[in-house]
Amino acid sequence: MKILMQFNGSRTELEWVAINDGVMGGLSQGTPAVSEGSLFFTGKLSLENNGGFSSVRASGDFDFDGKTALTLRVRGDGRTYQLRLSTEAMHNGSPVS
Repeated sequence: MKILMQFNGSRTELEWVAINDGVMGGLSQGTPAVSEGSLFFTGKLSLENNGGFSSVRASGDFDFDGKTALTLRVRGDGRTYQLRLSTEAMHNGSPVS
């Protein structure tokens, strides 16, 4: 098995950024941080001002060429989370032209 990402600081081309509901007037706060070989995503959700979401994404590209599987090791807090993957041809559920 070839490891694509270990979060050990060896890959500097990817930047992990938070997208919070503040883009729509919400008050939620989430922050990604890479530490001790893991990506940590922490924060606080707020339903005030019609908010209620916080997300993290990588800016940059992963090379999945020739790969047939993706394995994640995740530890959560009991809440339901989503994982969304997109290709260059598909972003936010819409074809990229």
